[in-house]
Amino acid sequence: MTNPLKTLWAITFKPIYTRLFRRFFDATINRLNTTLGELATLRRELHNHVHGINVRLDELNARVADLDQQVHTVIAARWDETAMARRMAALEDGAQRNGAATAPEVQATPAPPK
Repeated sequence: MTNPLKTLWAITFKPIYTRLFRRFFDATINRLNTTLGELATLRRELHNHVHGINVRLDELNARVADLDQQVHTVIAARWDETAMARRMAALEDGAQRNGAATAPEVQATPAPPK
């Protein structure tokens, strides 16, 4: 057995509450969909920006590796110069000990007139 007052209440107010809840939830869902779309757009932009930064970092890493190789080449050349200077000094010392004549003095050539 149903309560007639409860039935009357349901018949009268149920459509009103249904419409109010539907409007509220539709508006909320529309705002959520808009916000999710904006977030997806921002995420794509951020992804593109991060990808661009990664590309630039890869280029920078390649440049640093190239510079590192050049630095090692310069250091190796400097060690070669040092080793050659030591060898020449040892040869000169050996030549002086053996009584060999030293190299003749080289005279500076005058600069051409202007």
